[in-house]
Amino acid sequence: MILKPNAVEITQINQERAFPTEGMRPGGHGLAYFGKQLESHGGKLETTLHDGEWTLFAYLPIPVPETLPPLAGHPES
Repeated sequence: MILKPNAVEITQINQERAFPTEGMRPGGHGLAYFGKQLESHGGKLETTLHDGEWTLFAYLPIPVPETLPPLAGHPES
């Protein structure tokens, strides 16, 4: 998980072997629901399959009021 000044990013690699010919992957309905929740808040969910390992990437923007001081180590825009 990476916390950015205006977003949260989560990457997860699932090393449990899964292949597209096996049909829906475990948790498929849960991932669809999670993706819709992220989209309703302006985020996104991406999943990829490479050599039998699933990678999940979730992005969720965080609205930051302009009146807040900049985070340490991040110059003002």
